[in-house]
Amino acid sequence: MDKELKWYVVYTKSRSEKKINERLEKIGIETYLPLIKTLRQWSDRKKKVEIPLINSYIFVKANKLNYTSILNTEGVIHFIKFENKHASIPDNQIDNFKILMRDSNNITVSNNEFIKGEKIKIEFGKFKGYNGEIKELKGKRRLIVYIQALNTSFSLEISVENVSKV
Repeated sequence: MDKELKWYVVYTKSRSEKKINERLEKIGIETYLPLIKTLRQWSDRKKKVEIPLINSYIFVKANKLNYTSILNTEGVIHFIKFENKHASIPDNQIDNFKILMRDSNNITVSNNEFIKGEKIKIEFGKFKGYNGEIKELKGKRRLIVYIQALNTSFSLEISVENVSKV
């Protein structure tokens, strides 16, 4: 049996990600739940709240020995699979994702010198060391970074002087 810990994605009951994350941590599973702050309005007030960046997804560091305990956790529905196998995510992609989430507030980028499909590396600033691929150019100031393991795209703006071509 494979005892090596790898990052996987579990699909959870909607709007229960934080509670499920706590349950998984209580049973000793390392988790990563990226949260973003957003302003929500109720009829009587406005409040900043943290919500999951990706609805119904939690990253778990696991091996075959603890699949069952994860699946038996209340609110966990299933592991995300690609080609009928549990989709594992390389550690460096989770690390890069954590770097992105440190400061997700409007970092500026000029994409005038970049083209779709071009590989980039961030050389300076909070995102130093992140590698990505330009999947789409949005106007003159945005590039879309693709995180392959999730089949999900995230928009990130970065100053052009902080980016080099790979």
